[in-house]
Amino acid sequence: MKRGFTNQAVWNDLGLDSPFWAPIYDTTVIDSRAVSLLGLFAARVEPEVVLGFRDPVPAGASLAEIRRAIGWAAPGFEIVQCHYPDWEMAPPDAVADAGLHGILVVGEHRELGNADRTALDEVDVVLRREGTVVARGRSANALGGPVQAVTWLQRLPGVQELWAGAIVTTGTLTAAFPIAAGEHWQLSTAGPVTLRELTVSLSDA
Repeated sequence: MKRGFTNQAVWNDLGLDSPFWAPIYDTTVIDSRAVSLLGLFAARVEPEVVLGFRDPVPAGASLAEIRRAIGWAAPGFEIVQCHYPDWEMAPPDAVADAGLHGILVVGEHRELGNADRTALDEVDVVLRREGTVVARGRSANALGGPVQAVTWLQRLPGVQELWAGAIVTTGTLTAAFPIAAGEHWQLSTAGPVTLRELTVSLSDA
């Protein structure tokens, strides 16, 4: 499951009062570092924190319940796409366009202890293209942190229980950037919970 529009700074401009959620699929979640953009439209990259759940989470769960259910965290790249020209759309259009989801690349899992789960909102991220820094962000940019973002998710209309083994990506931590075949992008983290660097190579095949 993915989150969209988790950056509250843009809500007033878009007429929003909450983020949205959209499904992701086993066919679009990969751990390969070689990513094909074939068939994607106007693709962009978003650096994210991905959470894996070892226990089920009921709709409306508390922050403490969600923390206890998390088994691992990983760095991730969501490759988003948009079928509207020049990415010009309203929020309902994004929902209708499959939540803008294309591919989710999940990096190496880090098993989490109790202290790690609490500190997830203090993770700093650096996004690089060909080794050059493109943007910096913080996990707190997604509604205060990854766990807080899932808390929002579980309180949205229509959201059901998260099952054991579910994967949730909690929203981009920087702006989304256009990408092209032949590029290499890197995501590194720092802070009390450090995740192994993730590098992806993009192709059109």
